[in-house]
Amino acid sequence: MYNRLLIMQMWLQNMILLPSYQNPIIHLS
Repeated sequence: MYNRLLIMQMWLQNMILLPSYQNPIIHLS
């Protein structure tokens, strides 16, 4: 059974890290 926190972390990484490749300035914060 998957851990909800793990899924949330993966989801957040997809929402934050992936767009940061197109907009690196966002990741500087």
